[in-house]
Amino acid sequence: TNCFFTIWTLSVILSFVSCSADGDSYSVEDSQVPLNIEAPFSVILKAYSENQDITSKGDVKSTTLYVFDENDDFYKQITVDRDYLLQVKPVEISCPGSKKITVVAWAGLSNDSEEISYMNQANIISDLQVSLKNNNGVANSLPSDLFYGQVTVYRSATKAAAQELKIERKVSSMSILTKGVFKVFDSKEGNYYYKIKRTKSSFNCNG
Repeated sequence: TNCFFTIWTLSVILSFVSCSADGDSYSVEDSQVPLNIEAPFSVILKAYSENQDITSKGDVKSTTLYVFDENDDFYKQITVDRDYLLQVKPVEISCPGSKKITVVAWAGLSNDSEEISYMNQANIISDLQVSLKNNNGVANSLPSDLFYGQVTVYRSATKAAAQELKIERKVSSMSILTKGVFKVFDSKEGNYYYKIKRTKSSFNCNG
């Protein structure tokens, strides 16, 4: 009986040692799993007009961000609503494997007035263009209240502060009032015209 008890005890001890060894091995392997988590890029949108910050005025309703990787290949498109600008909320952008990204922003686009390039994974940054819809060279309507911006953001080893992406108003309007024409020319006859330099019909990726 004593012999049987001794054998049974030895068997239990060996089993315990075996289990412990297995447990230690699993623990070591688990601790060696690499954690390669890339910190996202981050931008904060700010709206400007004539070098004045007008973000809080709410003139920008929504903004479309076009994201390009470190090789200037199109990666993805993001729509940012008005609240992000008004609340100055950072927009986090993931682009795995890129040390830097270029973000092009357009706001105020209208389906009635402008058309913008359709972008997919086969496109590069120079393919991005915005143009006025026209009929035989004549614009269908006045351009919308457009805003444009571009920024290059570099990846940080840790989560860094968001970088400002300034979007500036691209379209302006004017009113012309002329006084004293009749006095200058001493005549009330004839037609008088204003000659105004043509506006651009399209914008490239650099605005």
